[in-house]
Amino acid sequence: MHARSEFVTQLRALEWVGDQMFRRDLQRLGAVADVAFFRSFYLAHARQLLGHLDGTVLQIRGGARS
Repeated sequence: MHARSEFVTQLRALEWVGDQMFRRDLQRLGAVADVAFFRSFYLAHARQLLGHLDGTVLQIRGGARS
């Protein structure tokens, strides 16, 4: 059960990071960036970023900002 819980946590983190990058670009570029087709590219980039951080301990202060 621990492995499934860890997978769900990693999946949520991946989706959150990808969504934050997508929203950032949407704010900067406007409607031209609002194409669902590109979301998979954001998730792939988020997976790469999180892969580089694997094994790194992070401390986040002040809560998440959107």
